[in-house]
Amino acid sequence: MSKLGLARSAWPRPPICCSVTSLSRRVASPERLLAIRRRHWLIETGLHYRRDVTFHEDATRMTLGAAGHILSITPDLVLGLLKTAGFTNAAQVRRWFDGHLPEAFALLIGQPALS
Repeated sequence: MSKLGLARSAWPRPPICCSVTSLSRRVASPERLLAIRRRHWLIETGLHYRRDVTFHEDATRMTLGAAGHILSITPDLVLGLLKTAGFTNAAQVRRWFDGHLPEAFALLIGQPALS
């Protein structure tokens, strides 16, 4: 017996996933539901992860007026700007720009840096 009182043969078990859908069995095969779920998590681990980890979006608690909405748009604008400029690693380039503010502002206004 383990410390939790479970027989050792009962742990670890494969994960079980339960979902509710309004789709019929013909339309929602287990394979299709798995594909839909995986596509959702690709979005979550892609854009949302970058917003949460790189820009600390979940830690922001702005509730005054439209501040929260405005601050939620800013990371999307920055990510789009970085992608357009050819950068692929948002966290790395953000750290680099932290120490190179003239280059950051130059990218923001679309002009070459004054280095």
